[in-house]
Amino acid sequence: MGRPYRVVWASGDSGGGPKLAERAIAFRAPLLGGGEVDVATWIGHRPFVLVFWASWCGPCRAEAPHLAKLYERYGDRVAFLSVSIDEAGDRAAVDEAVRELGIPYPVALDPDGAVMARYAAGASIPLSFVFDATGAARFRHHNFQPGDERALAAAVSAVAGAAGGAQEATERAREVNSGSASRR
Repeated sequence: MGRPYRVVWASGDSGGGPKLAERAIAFRAPLLGGGEVDVATWIGHRPFVLVFWASWCGPCRAEAPHLAKLYERYGDRVAFLSVSIDEAGDRAAVDEAVRELGIPYPVALDPDGAVMARYAAGASIPLSFVFDATGAARFRHHNFQPGDERALAAAVSAVAGAAGGAQEATERAREVNSGSASRR
């Protein structure tokens, strides 16, 4: 059986461009509102969207509303995480940008860029990934331009559909095993 996804390569993924991660890389990072996120808890269990950005980045600001819409639609099946690479002293600017842009999902902080470097050293921002539940990259893209939201939405929809299908199959199996499934 073939893969139900197509990996999208964009903006500098060929030739001498930055090498973008092909698989999710586990990391922990502090969250803007307090606490910590551990991406390792998603790898192998849940599809997720990972976006590196900065409060001062115009293309990041252009991509944010599209991500918010995708979160509203698929957030029950796909985890979303935004990782700010703003410098440590710019936390107030990050807070303001999150409010202004209406980012509804968690925002992690990577002020020294160490996490982003593990995913794509030298890539421009925003740097967006869509990972399936196994941790394989199904979409990798940097430097958002108008129109890029279509490929991003298709990738999120694909991993959400796969996650939804697995969830429905699990629920159906539970019904059958409990005897509550209707007999045909």
